[in-house]
Amino acid sequence: MSNDFCRNAQEKVNLQTYQRKLSDIIEFLPDAILAIDNEKRVIIWNNDIETMTGIPATEMIGKGAYAYSIPFCGEAQPQLMDLIFQDDDQIASRYSKLTREGDVIKAEVFCPALYNNKGAWVYTMALPIYDQFGNTIGAIESIQDISEHLQLMNELKSKSRFIEAQANASLDGILIVDENQKRILTFE
Repeated sequence: MSNDFCRNAQEKVNLQTYQRKLSDIIEFLPDAILAIDNEKRVIIWNNDIETMTGIPATEMIGKGAYAYSIPFCGEAQPQLMDLIFQDDDQIASRYSKLTREGDVIKAEVFCPALYNNKGAWVYTMALPIYDQFGNTIGAIESIQDISEHLQLMNELKSKSRFIEAQANASLDGILIVDENQKRILTFE
């Protein structure tokens, strides 16, 4: 009897050590991370997603009924990671640039409820969580705020259009070269 007790105690310690290491890895990742089990209950809510949503993990872990989507879109509804469990054109239609690469689903979306309803554009990637037998037991989603990147890209496009319009309106020919005297652009 004492051998079984010791073995069970050791297994519990090993599981706790494994869970702590997994938690440390998830917190180390540079993105906001959340995960749900196959019953759509939140099982992971890391520090970066706490910062992004303003909601601590203690308030989210264990919640179901699409509670994880409220901090993003302001209401409980399926989001990208739910496509892991079922193909649904209605869910997919909410995302721009949605792509699938094997089991990985990637997309961009504007989340109006993020950062206390200021909103943000995010790049998100979802993939299944499998058990040791290959059965899907959950889904994990990685989220990056790309708002600043998109703003800079839009500013760059706007400035490029302005420069091109100015160059095209010029009566003189314009040649733009790089530091090695290689032609970059020519306007005639």
